[in-house]
Amino acid sequence: MASLFEIGKTGVQAYRQALSVTGQNIANINTEGYNKRRADVSEVAGVTGGPTNVSDQSGLGVRVSNVRRSFDAYLADKTRTSQSDFEMLNDFVSKLSDLENMLLPSGSDLGVFIGRFFDTLQDVASNPDSISARAVSLEAGRALTSAFNNYDEQLKNFKSNSLRQVDIKITEANLYINQLVEINKLIATSGTSDASNDVLDARDKLLIDLSKLLNFTVDYADTGEAIVRLGDSGNGAFLINRSKGSVITSASDDKNISLIINEGGGKKTAGIYSSGIISGISNFYNLVDSVSSEISKLAEQFSNDVNEI
Repeated sequence: MASLFEIGKTGVQAYRQALSVTGQNIANINTEGYNKRRADVSEVAGVTGGPTNVSDQSGLGVRVSNVRRSFDAYLADKTRTSQSDFEMLNDFVSKLSDLENMLLPSGSDLGVFIGRFFDTLQDVASNPDSISARAVSLEAGRALTSAFNNYDEQLKNFKSNSLRQVDIKITEANLYINQLVEINKLIATSGTSDASNDVLDARDKLLIDLSKLLNFTVDYADTGEAIVRLGDSGNGAFLINRSKGSVITSASDDKNISLIINEGGGKKTAGIYSSGIISGISNFYNLVDSVSSEISKLAEQFSNDVNEI
C-alpha cells in the first residue's frame, strides 16, 4: 500500500512535468512551425491483490502518460490550401503590376505613339509641300515602330524570366520533397504513433513550405507518414508516397508551362495544379503570351492598313 507521502510525490512530479510542457509552449510561442503541446495525466492504478488478500483500491498516485501536440488534420489542410491560394494570387498580382507598368507607362504608352503618328500625318495632309512636316511624320513612324519592337522585346523578357523563376521554384519544391521523404523515414522507424513531437512539427512545417509552391492533398499513414498527391482531387500524381519521393521537372511551349512528375523512373504529366507560386507564374506566362499575340496582331493590322491607304 502506497503511503500518502508517495502518492503526493507522484502528483508533484506529474504536475511539475505538466508545467514544464506549459513553459515550453510559452517559450516557443513565436517559433515557426511549433505546435502547442499538452500533457495527459492518468492514474497509477493500485497493485493487484494476491490469492489471500484484496487489491488496494486507493491507487498509487498519478503520472504523465503522454505529451500530445494540438494538431488537427482538417485545420492543417485548410491552412495549406489558404496559403497556396494566397501565394498564387500574390505572385500573379505582383507580376501583373509589372506588366501593367510596362504596357502603360505614364505619357509614353503605345496609344500615345499611335496618336502622335496620326497627328503628324494630319500635318502632312494640311501642308503637303512642307518638308519639315514630312520629316516629323517619318520620325514619328520610326518611334512607333521602335515602340512596337520594344514591347515585343520586353514581353519576351517577361516570358524568359518566368521560365527561369519556375525552374528555381521547382528546385525548391524538389528540395522540400526530399526532406519530407527523410522525415517519413524517421517517423517510420519510430513505430506506430511514437514519432517525437519535434519530428512531426518538422513534417508539418515542410508541408506548409511546399504548399506555398504547389497545391496538394495529404493523407497520413497509421505511423504518421505523409502521403502527398498533387492537386485538389486526391487522385493526382504522387509527390511523396511514404519513403518514396518524385522529382518534378517542367516543359514549356509558347503558351503554357507544364509540370512533369517523375515517379520511380516513370514520367507523368502533372495535370491540374491550380494554386501556389508555380501556378501563379504559369498563369502569368500564359497571359503574357496572349498580350504579345494581341500586340502582334495590332502591329500587323496597323501596318497593313497604313500601307493600303
